[in-house]
This record gives sequence, structure tokens and C-alpha cells, in this order.
Amino acid sequence: NMYEENGQWVGLWPEGTVVFQPNGPGSVEADGALAMKFPWWRPLEGGHLMIEGRRLDAAAPPLQAHVSAGYDGQYFQATGLIFPTQGCWEVTGRVGNSTLTFITLVVVLP
Repeated sequence: NMYEENGQWVGLWPEGTVVFQPNGPGSVEADGALAMKFPWWRPLEGGHLMIEGRRLDAAAPPLQAHVSAGYDGQYFQATGLIFPTQGCWEVTGRVGNSTLTFITLVVVLP
């Protein structure tokens, strides 16, 4: 599923839910945080992609994001989002004055 807003695109997980399960995509970090790759397409103008996020349904540390370097002059941007906990998360990407915000549910299955 692709989502577009203000000239940015992001690939979202089916039904708006990021699922972590044994032998599935993503990884559980040593501290229990949940890391998943997200493909992002950004406007070429405006500079670097910055991503932030917060949990909406409970208190939690902020989302961390790894935005790969080496994509200058390209629309595609590889990213890794690290959710400190399961739950409902609001994620916002910014490139200059362009923003894209989505909400996703993060769950871990046994």
C-alpha cells in the first residue's frame, strides 16, 4: 500500500498494521525495540528527509529513524523505523516544507 501527501510517498504495511512475528520481516532489538524498513519517496527539492514519531495510545519514548545516506539526487529513500514499543504510532516525514504523516499500529505476534 502506498500513501502520498505533499509530494512524498511511503510504502505502508497491509491494513495499517506493522506485524512482527517469528521468521517475518523486521527485527526485535536487544532492548525490545521493533525495527522495520519503510520505502520512502521524497521530493528532490528541500534537502534531507527527517522522520519523527510518537506513540498515541500510551506513553513511550519517541520513534527513532535511520535514513540511509547516498540517495542525493534520487526520489527513493531507504529508511528504517525503530518503534520503542508496540502500540499506535504517528509518524511524520519532513523534507523542507513538505510533510507526510501517517498512523500505524505496531504489534508483536508470538
